[in-house]
Amino acid sequence: IKLDAGDVVSASGVVTRGGQPVSGAQVSAIDASSEDVTALATTNVAGAFRFDGLTLGKYVLQVRQGALTASAGPFEHRG
Repeated sequence: IKLDAGDVVSASGVVTRGGQPVSGAQVSAIDASSEDVTALATTNVAGAFRFDGLTLGKYVLQVRQGALTASAGPFEHRG
C-alpha cells in the first residue's frame, strides 16, 4: 500500500499485490486513536483509490478483497 497525501481534504494511493494492481478491493482509513473507520474507498482497475474529506490525523489502512485482508500504518495525513 502506498499513500500520497494531497491537499488537506484528500489522500490517494495504489494497492498492489506481488507488484500487480489490485482491482475492486475495499480500502478503509481507520483513525489510529479511536479505531473508528473514517473513510472508505474501492480500488479501480489500476489499483488506485482516493479518500475525499479525510481530516488531518493518523490512520491505519485496511484493504479487503474477498477472504484476504491486509493492514498497514499508521500513516500521518498532514496535508
